[in-house]
Amino acid sequence: MTLFDPQLELRLIFVFGILNIVGIALVLLSCRCLFARLINPKSSIMMKFYNLHCYYWLLFLISVLAHALIAFDLLGIPK
Repeated sequence: MTLFDPQLELRLIFVFGILNIVGIALVLLSCRCLFARLINPKSSIMMKFYNLHCYYWLLFLISVLAHALIAFDLLGIPK
């Protein structure tokens, strides 16, 4: 038994999958250890972008959790 309509759950899995890709890209691009050397870290736009790094992690983790929970609800645990 699923929480929502199976078609809706499939759409939500897809949307959260896309959100996972966007979220990890934001996390990686805002990480000062990885890409700060390639982009001017002193610009005001980049400083605002870097300051949101923790929120990007939160967005990413929530989307991964929602993606996994809905997938397990719809498809079950693989054998």
